[in-house]
Amino acid sequence: MASHLDVPWYWGASRFNIPQWLLVAMEQSQLFKEERVRQSQGVAYLHSWVDPKVDEGAFFFYPNGTEGPAEVIPPTFNTAIVLDGSVIVHGVDTFRPW
Repeated sequence: MASHLDVPWYWGASRFNIPQWLLVAMEQSQLFKEERVRQSQGVAYLHSWVDPKVDEGAFFFYPNGTEGPAEVIPPTFNTAIVLDGSVIVHGVDTFRPW
């Protein structure tokens, strides 16, 4: 399971004028909280033909940081997950690994 953080945004600093690795380092340092732009990202499961037991593709995230256990949400038709992916480590299992 490959996990990641999405790239954060700050007032005056984004992926368009600052290297992405530096933006992530800024987030991890917690020195720029006042300038941070809160984000919402979503993952939607819109395909009615998805069989989680065969196709896999579950969404996982670490609500208490990577030191804690991962929460896993199976890919269920007509559902969505919304989070700030720049502060919550997350990922998706391989979809249709065959």
